[in-house]
Amino acid sequence: MPTTNIAPYAKQRFFDAVGLPLAGGKLFTYAAGTTTKQNSYTDSTGATPNTNPIILDAAGYCNLWLDQSLAYKLTLSPSTDTDPPTNPIWTVDQLNTSASPVLAALAASSGASLVGGSILVVANLAALKAITNYTAPGIVLMLGYASQGDGAWGIFWWNSTDATADNGGTVIQPSAAPATGRWNKL
Repeated sequence: MPTTNIAPYAKQRFFDAVGLPLAGGKLFTYAAGTTTKQNSYTDSTGATPNTNPIILDAAGYCNLWLDQSLAYKLTLSPSTDTDPPTNPIWTVDQLNTSASPVLAALAASSGASLVGGSILVVANLAALKAITNYTAPGIVLMLGYASQGDGAWGIFWWNSTDATADNGGTVIQPSAAPATGRWNKL
């Protein structure tokens, strides 16, 4: 059985495009970067997979535990959508619940600089990309992907030597588009 981590909240709650609880909505879980369905789980044991799609309850909630060894793509759709979804509310790719990137970053020769530095909190991806003083924050906590509180949060650190293409999830290139230097998700 897989080792699981809880998604960011004990119970996940999802909302429609106007901010109302997504009663009966559908949450599809895929392997990152694909449309291949990937199991999520009903609890920390990883013994019972969720249905895929997960059907949200009347208040828009579900239990969502993710395999910490895997990266995910989540797609949220209204209750009337098809499988596969043709009218998604949003899709977030490259979600990773593993703590190993954090440990690797701390163990690196520059890892000490990540401890004791400041933490900047930003509302969403656009705000993360707009940061121009890349080294000052040290660590950035992003509270949402499209908007604060949309369920797609992340912790990022500035990697001044990274020239990897922006993938919209784990590697973020600032809007100023430097040749090197990327926000890397921990």
